[in-house]
Amino acid sequence: MLFRSRRALTPDAVLDLCLQAGLLDADHVRGVRGLVERRQRMMERERRQQAGDDAPAVSAAEVVASFQLVTPQGQALSEERIQQAVAAAYQMRWVRIDPLKLDAKFVAQQIAYAFARRNCALPLGLEGDKLVLAVDDPSAAEVAATMQARAGRAVELVLGNRSDILRQLHEIFQFRATIRASAA
Repeated sequence: MLFRSRRALTPDAVLDLCLQAGLLDADHVRGVRGLVERRQRMMERERRQQAGDDAPAVSAAEVVASFQLVTPQGQALSEERIQQAVAAAYQMRWVRIDPLKLDAKFVAQQIAYAFARRNCALPLGLEGDKLVLAVDDPSAAEVAATMQARAGRAVELVLGNRSDILRQLHEIFQFRATIRASAA
């Protein structure tokens, strides 16, 4: 098994990781820490209003990135930069989702859309005998275990950006639904 159980990542934990990685200084962290819970509730409410009650939750990285903070080096603290720091802290590989390298048929064969969307999980392909599964939270051990049981092969979790994973899932499964509807 290539994964182990971990606690869910929270915005406070992301702030701590950013501080440890040198992406934020202590003043930024202190200034934002008391605001993250309220911001997360607001973002989740907005997402439910736009996408309905089954909308995926807002990730810890999205919450922290929404503050549009700047690193001590003068760079924007984006979701991508945050996820790279999280991946390093959890000793995981970080991936940028390349839509040109995704095989829509493979993705659809490996995972159901509702499960993938709810768990923010995107099968990227096979590397040897392992299924490479992009997730947005390093605590996705249950998702990996479910996918391992379903696929009958080892699963390697890699970290990606929630926004990229959800966008690709939507494009793949909406395209497939459109094709099925036009064939009917």
